[in-house]
Amino acid sequence: MTEIMRRKLHAARRDHPDGRTRAHKAATKAAYESTITELVEELGQCKDTIRRNNNKMIRMSGAAEMEEDEPTCLICTDAMDGCVTLRCGHEMCPECFARHSRLSNMCPFCRDEFAPRVKIPNKIPLDVLDAMVDNWSNATRQTGYFNQHLERNRENFNQSRHEAEHHLEWLVRENSKILMRDLKRWYDAEIN
Repeated sequence: MTEIMRRKLHAARRDHPDGRTRAHKAATKAAYESTITELVEELGQCKDTIRRNNNKMIRMSGAAEMEEDEPTCLICTDAMDGCVTLRCGHEMCPECFARHSRLSNMCPFCRDEFAPRVKIPNKIPLDVLDAMVDNWSNATRQTGYFNQHLERNRENFNQSRHEAEHHLEWLVRENSKILMRDLKRWYDAEIN
């Protein structure tokens, strides 16, 4: 019960203390009717306010959609810097397309094929990498990476050719193996 209603009923009881009289019943009825009328008017005003606010929100959202010049990518939700449109009509930014097309040949939204099936390359075995490193760091060649650094190593440290060659060969081979293993780990992770 609202505070206004309580006051009106209290006034009806105060003015007509005997609850059995017609005057008391009429005063109570008038209190209820006037309160109901006031509440209906207040509700109507609230509805008008809500309707006006809803209309404002609709207009504002429509204006916001019209103001949005840059389309956004539905995958990364960033503003698109370029656009890739698939055969099915779905669009995405070039970065998301490149990332997705490495893994799948189907649209990420509707699963329509946009290219031939992705061929998964074979993983590089460690012995092939080691053979590549051994070939690269071979001391018997007169040209290439190893011999360039061998000459620098000899000049800088005044070592005999044999000592400089042995140290540099070991250093290049071991560092190359570490590098190739890191490359393999990265390459294999990209495949999966």
